[in-house]
Amino acid sequence: MVRLLFRSALIALVLAGMIFGVAAAGDQVSSGPVAEVKEPVFDFGSVYAGKDIIHAFEIRNTGDAPLIIQEVKTG
Repeated sequence: MVRLLFRSALIALVLAGMIFGVAAAGDQVSSGPVAEVKEPVFDFGSVYAGKDIIHAFEIRNTGDAPLIIQEVKTG
């Protein structure tokens, strides 16, 4: 009887440790950088050759790591 109680208690402790360990590990996972763009597309319309057109795209990093923009392409 004591062995059965001891074994049951041991199994319960191991399971609890696994459950709480996974939950704690999930809290520590970083989501990384997250780029949030209010207006991701802008129509410049017809543009004459040699004319400079300027538009500012607001990009905000809402993640928990630095956001590094390495390349920008036109569509």
